[in-house]
Amino acid sequence: MAKTILVKKASVAIMGMIVQDLIPPHVIEKNGFCNLIHLLDPKYTIVSRQHLQYKLIPEKVESDRRNIIQQLNRITFSVALDLWT
Repeated sequence: MAKTILVKKASVAIMGMIVQDLIPPHVIEKNGFCNLIHLLDPKYTIVSRQHLQYKLIPEKVESDRRNIIQQLNRITFSVALDLWT
């Protein structure tokens, strides 16, 4: 169970790196990235680019969109105009 949580956290962290740093998703297929991940945890299998690109990132975008809308809905403001002729 703990291994599954760690794998999910690692996948979310990789997705966060891709999104925050505006890195093309294909980077996770490059040898340097794979070697780094293998060095950190030889048993970890990197999430596929397709899963990242078509599932994880769109889910994150939708989640963030909902959060932004909720935050905007909580904002109240008023405008007062004083017109002189």
